[in-house]
Amino acid sequence: MPDLYAHFQEELVPDHLWIGKWIMTLCIDAFPMSVTVRIWDCLIIEGLTFVMKVGMAILKILKELFLEISGE
Repeated sequence: MPDLYAHFQEELVPDHLWIGKWIMTLCIDAFPMSVTVRIWDCLIIEGLTFVMKVGMAILKILKELFLEISGE
């Protein structure tokens, strides 16, 4: 999603501001516990690649919203 990346760069949103929280907590505070447990199950089965897939899916779902948000 190059356009979303460019938008984050333009708005001076550092990667560690949003990536770190998702990966470090493995989505525990982003979803209801039932969804989090399912994500953890998939993580155990598929490995860390699955966490990246979840993160990319969240970005894709929220892409239009993020692109509309401006720091101005």
